[in-house]
Amino acid sequence: MLSNQRSIYKRARYSQFGLSMWIDATAVDNIQRDANQKISVVEDRSQYIRHLSQPTLANRPTFVSSGINSLPCIRFNGIDQFLLMADQTLSWLTASSFTIFYVATKTAQTSNSFVLGGQSAGTRANLASGYTAANTHRIVFGGDDASTIVPLKTPGQPELYAISFNAGTLERVVRRNGKVVGLGSSAGSLAGMTGQAIGRYLTSYGQFDLGEMIIYNRTLSDYETGQVERDLISKWTIS
Repeated sequence: MLSNQRSIYKRARYSQFGLSMWIDATAVDNIQRDANQKISVVEDRSQYIRHLSQPTLANRPTFVSSGINSLPCIRFNGIDQFLLMADQTLSWLTASSFTIFYVATKTAQTSNSFVLGGQSAGTRANLASGYTAANTHRIVFGGDDASTIVPLKTPGQPELYAISFNAGTLERVVRRNGKVVGLGSSAGSLAGMTGQAIGRYLTSYGQFDLGEMIIYNRTLSDYETGQVERDLISKWTIS
Protein backbone atom coordinates (compact mmCIF):
# COMPACT_ATOMS: atom_id res chain seq x y z
CA MET A 1 0.00 0.00 0.00
CA LEU A 2 1.36 3.40 -0.95
CA SER A 3 1.76 5.75 1.97
CA ASN A 4 2.20 8.84 -0.18
CA GLN A 5 -1.10 10.70 -0.13
CA ARG A 6 -0.50 11.99 -3.66
CA SER A 7 -1.47 8.53 -4.89
CA ILE A 8 -5.00 8.77 -3.47
CA TYR A 9 -7.10 10.45 -6.17
CA LYS A 10 -10.76 9.57 -6.60
CA ARG A 11 -11.38 11.73 -9.72
CA ALA A 12 -14.35 13.42 -8.04
CA ARG A 13 -13.10 16.96 -8.62
CA TYR A 14 -13.99 17.12 -12.31
CA SER A 15 -16.46 15.74 -14.81
CA GLN A 16 -16.76 12.01 -15.52
CA PHE A 17 -18.89 12.69 -18.60
CA GLY A 18 -17.15 11.27 -21.66
CA LEU A 19 -14.36 9.60 -19.66
CA SER A 20 -13.53 6.76 -22.04
CA MET A 21 -10.23 5.35 -20.79
CA TRP A 22 -8.11 5.82 -17.69
CA ILE A 23 -4.75 4.17 -17.12
CA ASP A 24 -3.11 4.86 -13.75
CA ALA A 25 0.20 3.32 -12.66
CA THR A 26 -0.53 4.16 -9.01
CA ALA A 27 -3.45 1.70 -9.10
CA VAL A 28 -0.98 -1.12 -8.57
CA ASP A 29 -3.63 -3.82 -8.13
CA ASN A 30 -4.78 -3.10 -11.70
CA ILE A 31 -1.40 -4.04 -13.17
CA GLN A 32 -0.77 -7.73 -13.86
CA ARG A 33 2.95 -8.57 -13.86
CA ASP A 34 5.33 -11.44 -13.25
CA ALA A 35 8.13 -11.88 -10.69
CA ASN A 36 10.43 -9.76 -12.87
CA GLN A 37 7.83 -6.95 -12.94
CA LYS A 38 7.14 -7.48 -16.66
CA ILE A 39 3.62 -6.26 -17.40
CA SER A 40 1.07 -8.36 -19.28
CA VAL A 41 -2.10 -6.35 -18.56
CA VAL A 42 -2.93 -2.85 -17.33
CA GLU A 43 -6.59 -2.57 -16.43
CA ASP A 44 -8.62 0.42 -17.54
CA ARG A 45 -10.18 2.23 -14.59
CA SER A 46 -13.04 3.67 -16.64
CA GLN A 47 -16.36 1.84 -16.95
CA TYR A 48 -15.50 0.55 -20.43
CA ILE A 49 -12.86 -2.08 -19.51
CA ARG A 50 -10.47 -0.98 -22.26
CA HIS A 51 -7.46 -2.77 -20.85
CA LEU A 52 -3.93 -2.56 -22.26
CA SER A 53 -2.17 -5.87 -22.87
CA GLN A 54 1.02 -7.47 -24.16
CA PRO A 55 0.89 -11.26 -24.68
CA THR A 56 4.52 -11.51 -25.84
CA LEU A 57 7.00 -11.62 -22.96
CA ALA A 58 9.85 -10.01 -24.93
CA ASN A 59 7.70 -6.95 -25.68
CA ARG A 60 6.42 -6.31 -22.17
CA PRO A 61 7.29 -3.05 -20.40
CA THR A 62 8.40 -3.00 -16.76
CA PHE A 63 6.54 -1.92 -13.64
CA VAL A 64 8.69 0.38 -11.48
CA SER A 65 7.38 0.91 -7.94
CA SER A 66 9.10 4.27 -7.43
CA GLY A 67 9.69 5.77 -10.85
CA ILE A 68 8.15 9.24 -11.24
CA ASN A 69 8.79 11.37 -8.17
CA SER A 70 8.44 8.35 -5.85
CA LEU A 71 5.22 7.16 -7.52
CA PRO A 72 4.85 3.97 -9.59
CA CYS A 73 5.20 4.02 -13.36
CA ILE A 74 5.26 1.83 -16.46
CA ARG A 75 8.71 1.90 -18.09
CA PHE A 76 9.22 1.49 -21.86
CA ASN A 77 12.74 0.84 -23.14
CA GLY A 78 12.54 2.49 -26.58
CA ILE A 79 13.58 -0.74 -28.30
CA ASP A 80 10.75 -3.26 -28.42
CA GLN A 81 8.28 -2.70 -25.58
CA PHE A 82 4.65 -1.65 -26.02
CA LEU A 83 1.11 -2.29 -24.76
CA LEU A 84 -1.74 -2.91 -27.20
CA MET A 85 -5.05 -1.11 -26.88
CA ALA A 86 -8.06 -3.37 -26.27
CA ASP A 87 -9.66 -1.80 -29.37
CA GLN A 88 -6.72 -1.28 -31.71
CA THR A 89 -8.93 0.71 -34.13
CA LEU A 90 -9.96 3.18 -31.40
CA SER A 91 -13.46 2.93 -32.90
CA TRP A 92 -14.79 4.96 -29.98
CA LEU A 93 -12.79 7.98 -31.24
CA THR A 94 -13.68 7.61 -34.92
CA ALA A 95 -15.14 10.91 -36.21
CA SER A 96 -15.21 12.08 -32.58
CA SER A 97 -13.94 15.02 -30.61
CA PHE A 98 -11.51 14.02 -27.88
CA THR A 99 -9.21 15.19 -25.11
CA ILE A 100 -6.16 13.15 -24.08
CA PHE A 101 -4.03 13.75 -20.99
CA TYR A 102 -0.88 11.83 -20.22
CA VAL A 103 1.93 12.08 -17.69
CA ALA A 104 5.24 10.73 -18.96
CA THR A 105 8.91 11.43 -18.44
CA LYS A 106 10.84 13.34 -21.08
CA THR A 107 12.52 10.86 -23.35
CA ALA A 108 16.28 10.36 -23.54
CA GLN A 109 15.90 9.54 -27.24
CA THR A 110 16.60 12.37 -29.65
CA SER A 111 14.02 11.32 -32.25
CA ASN A 112 10.85 9.30 -32.75
CA SER A 113 9.90 8.63 -29.16
CA PHE A 114 6.11 8.38 -29.14
CA VAL A 115 3.91 7.67 -26.15
CA LEU A 116 0.85 6.78 -28.23
CA GLY A 117 0.68 5.51 -31.80
CA GLY A 118 -0.74 3.13 -34.37
CA GLN A 119 0.35 1.11 -37.39
CA SER A 120 -1.63 2.63 -40.25
CA ALA A 121 -0.07 4.82 -42.94
CA GLY A 122 -3.44 6.11 -44.15
CA THR A 123 -4.55 9.74 -43.94
CA ARG A 124 -6.15 10.45 -40.55
CA ALA A 125 -5.89 6.72 -39.82
CA ASN A 126 -3.26 6.90 -37.08
CA LEU A 127 -3.43 8.78 -33.79
CA ALA A 128 0.02 9.37 -32.31
CA SER A 129 1.67 11.76 -29.88
CA GLY A 130 5.30 12.12 -28.89
CA TYR A 131 8.70 13.59 -29.63
CA THR A 132 10.26 13.66 -33.10
CA ALA A 133 13.28 15.58 -31.79
CA ALA A 134 14.56 16.78 -28.42
CA ASN A 135 12.61 20.03 -28.78
CA THR A 136 9.83 18.99 -31.16
CA HIS A 137 6.54 17.39 -30.18
CA ARG A 138 4.17 16.06 -32.83
CA ILE A 139 0.50 15.15 -32.78
CA VAL A 140 -0.11 12.73 -35.64
CA PHE A 141 -3.39 12.18 -37.47
CA GLY A 142 -1.73 10.13 -40.20
CA GLY A 143 -0.59 12.51 -42.93
CA ASP A 144 -2.46 15.39 -41.30
CA ASP A 145 0.02 16.14 -38.53
CA ALA A 146 1.10 19.13 -36.46
CA SER A 147 4.55 19.74 -34.97
CA THR A 148 5.25 22.06 -32.05
CA ILE A 149 8.58 23.44 -30.90
CA VAL A 150 8.79 23.06 -27.12
CA PRO A 151 11.39 24.14 -24.53
CA LEU A 152 14.06 21.57 -23.81
CA LYS A 153 13.67 19.47 -20.67
CA THR A 154 16.15 17.23 -18.95
CA PRO A 155 15.50 13.58 -19.86
CA GLY A 156 13.68 11.81 -17.05
CA GLN A 157 11.65 14.83 -15.93
CA PRO A 158 7.89 14.23 -15.90
CA GLU A 159 5.66 16.23 -18.19
CA LEU A 160 1.92 16.56 -18.66
CA TYR A 161 0.58 16.76 -22.21
CA ALA A 162 -3.05 17.59 -22.94
CA ILE A 163 -4.19 17.19 -26.55
CA SER A 164 -7.67 18.13 -27.69
CA PHE A 165 -9.53 17.92 -30.99
CA ASN A 166 -12.92 19.44 -31.78
CA ALA A 167 -14.70 17.49 -34.54
CA GLY A 168 -17.04 20.42 -35.16
CA THR A 169 -14.46 23.16 -35.67
CA LEU A 170 -11.51 20.82 -36.52
CA GLU A 171 -9.38 22.78 -34.03
CA ARG A 172 -6.43 20.99 -32.42
CA VAL A 173 -4.78 22.25 -29.25
CA VAL A 174 -1.62 20.93 -27.60
CA ARG A 175 -0.92 21.90 -23.99
CA ARG A 176 2.25 21.10 -22.05
CA ASN A 177 2.40 21.39 -18.26
CA GLY A 178 -0.73 23.52 -18.21
CA LYS A 179 0.19 25.93 -21.03
CA VAL A 180 -0.78 26.02 -24.70
CA VAL A 181 2.23 25.19 -26.90
CA GLY A 182 0.46 24.32 -30.15
CA LEU A 183 -2.70 25.51 -31.89
CA GLY A 184 -3.98 24.66 -35.35
CA SER A 185 -6.54 22.71 -37.32
CA SER A 186 -7.03 19.40 -39.05
CA ALA A 187 -8.54 18.75 -42.46
CA GLY A 188 -10.91 16.25 -40.87
CA SER A 189 -11.60 13.78 -38.07
CA LEU A 190 -9.85 10.50 -37.35
CA ALA A 191 -11.10 7.33 -39.03
CA GLY A 192 -10.13 3.70 -39.63
CA MET A 193 -7.16 3.36 -37.27
CA THR A 194 -5.23 0.12 -36.78
CA GLY A 195 -2.69 -1.29 -34.34
CA GLN A 196 -3.09 1.45 -31.73
CA ALA A 197 -0.76 1.00 -28.77
CA ILE A 198 1.12 2.71 -25.96
CA GLY A 199 4.88 2.83 -26.56
CA ARG A 200 4.87 2.14 -30.31
CA TYR A 201 4.25 4.23 -33.44
CA LEU A 202 4.74 2.50 -36.83
CA THR A 203 8.21 0.91 -36.43
CA SER A 204 9.45 3.28 -33.70
CA TYR A 205 9.33 2.64 -29.96
CA GLY A 206 9.18 5.23 -27.20
CA GLN A 207 11.60 5.44 -24.30
CA PHE A 208 9.73 6.91 -21.34
CA ASP A 209 8.02 6.23 -18.02
CA LEU A 210 4.23 6.49 -18.11
CA GLY A 211 2.40 7.56 -14.98
CA GLU A 212 -1.13 8.18 -16.12
CA MET A 213 -3.30 8.53 -19.23
CA ILE A 214 -6.87 9.85 -19.34
CA ILE A 215 -8.95 9.97 -22.53
CA TYR A 216 -12.31 11.69 -23.04
CA ASN A 217 -14.41 11.25 -26.18
CA ARG A 218 -15.25 14.95 -26.23
CA THR A 219 -13.49 18.30 -26.11
CA LEU A 220 -13.32 19.45 -22.51
CA SER A 221 -13.99 23.07 -21.65
CA ASP A 222 -11.11 25.29 -20.56
CA TYR A 223 -12.35 25.02 -16.98
CA GLU A 224 -12.54 21.21 -17.07
CA THR A 225 -9.11 20.97 -18.71
CA GLY A 226 -7.65 23.16 -15.99
CA GLN A 227 -9.16 20.96 -13.30
CA VAL A 228 -7.59 17.81 -14.70
CA GLU A 229 -4.26 19.53 -15.28
CA ARG A 230 -4.08 20.90 -11.74
CA ASP A 231 -4.90 17.47 -10.36
CA LEU A 232 -2.22 15.68 -12.38
CA ILE A 233 0.45 18.36 -11.91
CA SER A 234 -0.07 18.19 -8.15
CA LYS A 235 -0.19 14.41 -7.97
CA TRP A 236 2.95 13.84 -10.06
CA THR A 237 4.87 16.95 -8.87
CA ILE A 238 5.33 18.42 -12.35
CA SER A 239 7.09 21.76 -12.64
